[in-house]
Amino acid sequence: MKAFLKSQEYDLDTLIIGRGGGASEDLSAFNDEALIRAVYTSKMPVIAAVGHEIDYTVLDYVADARVSTPTAAAEKATPDRKEIEQDLDNYLEEMKEGIKDQLESMKDEIKDLQEEINNALVNKINQLKLIIKGKKEQLLALDPKGILSRGYSITLNKDGKPVTSKDDVTSGEIIKTIVSDGEIKSRVEEK
Repeated sequence: MKAFLKSQEYDLDTLIIGRGGGASEDLSAFNDEALIRAVYTSKMPVIAAVGHEIDYTVLDYVADARVSTPTAAAEKATPDRKEIEQDLDNYLEEMKEGIKDQLESMKDEIKDLQEEINNALVNKINQLKLIIKGKKEQLLALDPKGILSRGYSITLNKDGKPVTSKDDVTSGEIIKTIVSDGEIKSRVEEK
């Protein structure tokens, strides 16, 4: 127990609690309640390597890992470099695949957004075309040439001002009447 408490004062990566072979009576120290509670609150991972195959101790159930021998504990605490490299290669490959999948998903989202934007632009352009067509029709309706083509005319007095009243002309005055296909000059005979 003293050794375990002392281990908690150090910044260790892993703690191995173990013993070599021996009689099953020697296992009682690994069932001690104080030790079990202390191991449960350990600040670093604990590997139980008590060195027995058939008998179990309470420590085996509280430790982060259980192995059958102290040698196996050393192997578990120090993984094989090739395994680590292989794991890193596997993780790297998984990351590449994950990034590739995300990029494909983003491409699809961008394609969908482009289609939405294109549709919105086409709709807006069609809407603006209708507005322009309506304004054009309004302008044509107000265009003097359009009015003249419907049978109306504009009459100007000798000063070139529009005649809107009989008082705008005098008897004998030459006036000009504008129609859709030309001009007509007339003389005022009577008002």
